[in-house]
Amino acid sequence: MEGQKDKTRPHRKKLQGSNYSEAFKRQVVGAYLSGEDDQRLVASRFGVSQCSVARWAKEYPVPSTESGNIVLNCVMTKSKGTEDADRDTLKQKIKELELALEEEHLKRVGYQTMVEIAEKELKIDIRKKSNTKQSKG
Repeated sequence: MEGQKDKTRPHRKKLQGSNYSEAFKRQVVGAYLSGEDDQRLVASRFGVSQCSVARWAKEYPVPSTESGNIVLNCVMTKSKGTEDADRDTLKQKIKELELALEEEHLKRVGYQTMVEIAEKELKIDIRKKSNTKQSKG
C-alpha cells in the first residue's frame, strides 16, 4: 500500500471540541455584538473561524460582566440639531441615488434600443436565446 496517498489532512483544523475558554468566547461575542466590526473581521482579529463567531453569538447572545449585570453598548443620545443634520444628509443621499438610478435606467433603454436596431439592420441575432444549448469545446 505504498502507492496510496495519506488521506489525512494536517492543514485542516479539527471540527469537534473547543480549546477556548468561556471568557474568551464571551470576549469574541462582545466584540461582534458591539457592532464595530462585522463577523469576518472579528473572526480574523481573534484568530477563529466565522462559524465559531456565529455559533458563540447564539450560545452567549448578551455579554455579561462578572457580577451578572447586562452590559449595553448601544446607549446613544442625539441632540435635535444632529437629528436634523442627519435627516438632511439622508434626504440628499436619497436624491443622489434616485438620479443615479434614473441615469442607469436611461442607459439600459439606450442599449436595448441599440441592440434592436442592430439586429434589424444587420439581420443577426445579438441576444442569447434562453433555450439554446452550449457548445462543447
